[in-house]
Amino acid sequence: MMGIVRIKTMLFLMLQVSIHYVSARKTFDQRHHRYFRHSGRSLASDDSVFLNIDCGATEDYQNNGRYFENDTKYIDTGEVFPISSEYKTNWPWFKNLRSFPNGTRNCYTVRPKQGKNVNYLITAFFFYGNYDGKKTLPVFDLYIGVNRWRTVNTTQSTFSDVVYLATTDTIDVCLVNINSGTPFISALQLRPLVSDSIYQTSLGNLLGLVYRFDCGATPLDYSLYRYQDDKYDRIWEHSLAVSTSINSRTVSSQSDFAIVYDEQPPQTVLKTFVQPQGTGLTYTFNDIGDPSTEFSVYLHFAEFLQPTTQGRRNFTVTINGNLQGPFTSPEYMKTLYFHQNRSVTGNVQVSIAATSDSKLTPILNAMEIFKVIPLLESPSNPEDVTAMMEIKRTYGVTEESWQGDPCVPTNLTWSKLGCNSDKPPRIISLNLSSSGLTGDITASLSNLTSLQVLDLSYNNLMGSIPESLAELSSLKVLNLAGNKLEGPVPKALLENAALNLSVQENPKLCYPNPCKHKTNKAIVFAVVAAAILLVAMLILLVCFRKPIGQKVIGGFKKKWLRKSGILRFSYAELKTITNKFDQKQCLGEGGFGKVYLGELKDGNKLTKVAVKLRAHKSTQGPEQFENEVNNLMDVHHKNLVSLIGYCKEGENMAVIYEYMPKGNLKEHISPGAIQVLVSWKKRLEIAVDAAQGLKYLHEDRKTQIVHRDLKPSNILLSEKLEAKIADFGLSKAFSAETTTAEERSDPAGPISTGYLDPEFGNTRQLDKKSDVYSFGVILLELITGKEAWIKSSDNSCIHLSQLVTSSLFNDKEKKLEEIMDPRVPQGSYNTKSAWKAINTAVICIKKDPKERKDMKWVLKELEEALNIEITEGITQSNLTGNNSNAIAAS
Repeated sequence: MMGIVRIKTMLFLMLQVSIHYVSARKTFDQRHHRYFRHSGRSLASDDSVFLNIDCGATEDYQNNGRYFENDTKYIDTGEVFPISSEYKTNWPWFKNLRSFPNGTRNCYTVRPKQGKNVNYLITAFFFYGNYDGKKTLPVFDLYIGVNRWRTVNTTQSTFSDVVYLATTDTIDVCLVNINSGTPFISALQLRPLVSDSIYQTSLGNLLGLVYRFDCGATPLDYSLYRYQDDKYDRIWEHSLAVSTSINSRTVSSQSDFAIVYDEQPPQTVLKTFVQPQGTGLTYTFNDIGDPSTEFSVYLHFAEFLQPTTQGRRNFTVTINGNLQGPFTSPEYMKTLYFHQNRSVTGNVQVSIAATSDSKLTPILNAMEIFKVIPLLESPSNPEDVTAMMEIKRTYGVTEESWQGDPCVPTNLTWSKLGCNSDKPPRIISLNLSSSGLTGDITASLSNLTSLQVLDLSYNNLMGSIPESLAELSSLKVLNLAGNKLEGPVPKALLENAALNLSVQENPKLCYPNPCKHKTNKAIVFAVVAAAILLVAMLILLVCFRKPIGQKVIGGFKKKWLRKSGILRFSYAELKTITNKFDQKQCLGEGGFGKVYLGELKDGNKLTKVAVKLRAHKSTQGPEQFENEVNNLMDVHHKNLVSLIGYCKEGENMAVIYEYMPKGNLKEHISPGAIQVLVSWKKRLEIAVDAAQGLKYLHEDRKTQIVHRDLKPSNILLSEKLEAKIADFGLSKAFSAETTTAEERSDPAGPISTGYLDPEFGNTRQLDKKSDVYSFGVILLELITGKEAWIKSSDNSCIHLSQLVTSSLFNDKEKKLEEIMDPRVPQGSYNTKSAWKAINTAVICIKKDPKERKDMKWVLKELEEALNIEITEGITQSNLTGNNSNAIAAS
């Protein structure tokens, strides 16, 4: 095997120009027999280090010696479509594509065998083929990891190459929706480059292909591309201009050029070239970047003339006025390349000229121009990323935003988590409350070592609380309430005085009393016997007595009194509870009647409750009363008020539910409020709370509920300003299997017009999208501090939605200050967070219900707005859960 010969001159070092003369160690076939597309060779799938992904293929396949995989193991989002039958293609990877109508960022995650610290040539292919029948080419962004690669402005077919130095064992290729059409992709290829590759990047840059020319080739030679014998599957274009001063030529030799460097062009490219009529040739490339864009230029040369008395070609290379050389052409049937090591900016001009002593004119076989793309963003802490990917996999989280890096870029941060501004960023909060999690608490959570807030409440988590959670030294809030956890609470968590720990509503959890490991068998036997006897008595009662529900409540559902924990009160008991309906204890009044503060005695313990008593003149009668009680009995969520009991004696009807000491939202944001909620973060938290409750009603129940009377006075606040939706008198329940038409109905009761779906006047029907509209108006009130209807000086009224949307036609920077509630101090909130909330509200109040999003989307947007606000800094009062100081005197 011959050694590698490299020609290095002092001039080469001074001018930073790379020209390599290398003798081949092995033939091309010997070194690359696994991947060479020639003479019917096949490419086996089990030993290939190259990756070919057909995005949208239904199965793996081979094509001309290359192995293609379908993309299902690399991505879990998107929809597969065939291209339109009117478009024909010979390339099988262009027959289908994967489209991404949902989510802002969708990512392919690949784990190449070579791992990190390797340069990869990555190619993405796009063939629109009118797959959606719209005949409108989309525009979207393409990312490598957390950095933008390019904007894809597709023609019918296009491709994009990038050389990327991987810093992790996995590589994310992401398509980002920029609201200019639905992103899609046809194929993705990944090629590891050799360690001494001519394409070298740094940790701070990418090389993005601008042009790759097969110099001298013409459309008569082939249709568009020729890459059949290029092991890297590079696409060489034939469109480099020729003229009367520059000729196209083809090498007539039947033998092949020696393989001198690994990435030299394929034989079909080397055997065509351009040659000047005179002593030199020049190419200028304008408008390929702004004046500050940097480029890297590669020129490829091959010599086809045998040595003669004329000697070899001597020439210089000038790029953007920088003269380099002279250089000598390679030996017969060998190659060399030239690389402009120093980046050039602006337009690119390449000139090659013969020296005065050269008897032969220079030739050029191939040329490549790459854009140097700076990597401006740093990815999140790799341990955090690994932990979040494991959490996503373990619990099957399907959040649309959970694609790519969790924290970077900041405008694409995952929902339900918050990150700090460290370099690299760390995850400091994770809120998976009411996310349908099942199984044990995964140990991966303990790898989020900078975590300050962890909320896993109201899921179906089982098993014990891991001791490892106590190792999270920065943890300030841990909420595990409302699960099915059991066993003891780790002692280290209980002894952490700085930790705000919530573990209530876990029936099998030994808290606050320790677990008892020894049980008296006699006591167990007695308890079991008593339970059997009690069950037998209940069976006898059911068999021989008329159902008590029918006897006491008339038309109510029989299941009422079979629900444990729901109390039935007499009217006399209500008088005692409310001190004879003392007006001093009146909390407010609505369409159903007045609400009174009451106290229930349980031994020496007093529990405050709210008693909503129907007024005899109320337009809401027994139907609304029964409706509210029935629906409240079936809902259990931290953001919905809890039903304690009811009363129905003739015309006397009342609903008793949990007392919310901070009243309703209207009392804290209306223009005449006595106590004003001045914290933007707390307003967002209230919006998220209410959205979680409404999403639960709309989507998370088998029997779904449309509230139909959402307004600020029906959103109640706890001592810690946690929001809960109340007043279900006009709500309606639907089976999850019902159709859209069956979900719609005309409510039998008055609706607050400021929050009423504008389509109601035409359809006389309300559905989930009507609730979304009402919620959007409430969100606007939280943002602006104004009421739904605003009176002008001439006593005319304008709706708040019209006022805000008209402002958005003007300059945002000037108008944000006018839109935001002036009682929320300027400079105390993040403007990106505020605009995200405004944009979410505007989508909710679209006049056409079809243009409104569902509550799952609304919740995600608000959580992202809150995360943006949180990443500006978490105060100690926020971490301990003491948010009462968010309310200040007006």
